[in-house]
Amino acid sequence: MPRIVAGRFRSLDEAETVLREGHAEMVSMARAHIADAHLVRKTLEGRPEDVRPCIACNQGCGVNAGRVGRIGCTGNPVTGVEVNFTEGNIPKTSAPKRVLVVGGGPAGLEAARTASLVGHHVVLAEAAPKLGGQAYAASRAPTLHIFGDLLQWLETQVYQQGVEVRLGAYLTAEDVREIAPDAVIVATGAEARLDGYQLANPGETVAGCDLPHVISAEDLMTARTPPAGASALVLDTTGGYAALAACEQLLNQGKAVTLVTHLDIPSPDGGKRSTVALDRFLGKDFTQLTRSYLAEIKPGECLVRPLHGTQLRAVKADVVVLITQNRPRRDLYDELADEFSVTLVGDALLPRDMQYAIRDGHFAARELA
Repeated sequence: MPRIVAGRFRSLDEAETVLREGHAEMVSMARAHIADAHLVRKTLEGRPEDVRPCIACNQGCGVNAGRVGRIGCTGNPVTGVEVNFTEGNIPKTSAPKRVLVVGGGPAGLEAARTASLVGHHVVLAEAAPKLGGQAYAASRAPTLHIFGDLLQWLETQVYQQGVEVRLGAYLTAEDVREIAPDAVIVATGAEARLDGYQLANPGETVAGCDLPHVISAEDLMTARTPPAGASALVLDTTGGYAALAACEQLLNQGKAVTLVTHLDIPSPDGGKRSTVALDRFLGKDFTQLTRSYLAEIKPGECLVRPLHGTQLRAVKADVVVLITQNRPRRDLYDELADEFSVTLVGDALLPRDMQYAIRDGHFAARELA
């Protein structure tokens, strides 16, 4: 009986292996073609490295499809809008400009890649010693290493197209003035708010946020050594998958973990990935306190209160991870807005997720034609 197999197949080589070993007669590669509709052509042309990888996040093709009513893709900004935009119809400029992209996260990488395809001379400046921004931190979380595949593809494309990449280059407004570009794309991202701001109680401050054991999710993922202690509390006010990723990181470090969120369920925006993560937590020292908020942080413990009630609950917490709405880094844009043709993209414009960041960078670069 003929068989068809479906799963996360990303390359023709992977599909070919299934066929050659006789496991099936046909392989379904839906998400791979959502990420790059030209997968087959690029491979047959001997350019498999140019195939944009699917990172199996299900964000654009699953979660966001239900929100906006059409399919999308985290890595491919033209998925779902192919009637007007494709990789093949990126406009070519007749007057090349010197374009400066500040920030080497997903938004900045995509902006630099696309601006180069338009025909501009592009300089990409990143303050950190490595490209990737917050997405690099995310790729270090349990089960999310595949995020690094998309970052590697973007980085490879940027270098392949001759973009001048400057790492460890923190640019001030004065530095930009010295470079004197024709256009600037500011993709400086956002920074974690560690002030305990919570949507459920926006006017209430949380005492203890300045204690040394209070960190961000990015701090947790990029730390060389695990934080000290046997217990942890993760506060989530965003509803994304970051909270469960932080919880799993801490659980894998042997800590007892408590997740506190004002939401009805943990990480609803993570879709099926969140459900699968919670299944992995079964049998581990994991507690979820939903419809609750953080009232106070103390050394070694936190006080948690239900949304509707006054009963305080003490929770052991040698480390506290705050995952709240980030603060955009837009100071450079504000300083340059009256002097240059400057565009603000990604989390520097509005903290969201990687799909929006890449889309911002792509279309900002298209408009420079």
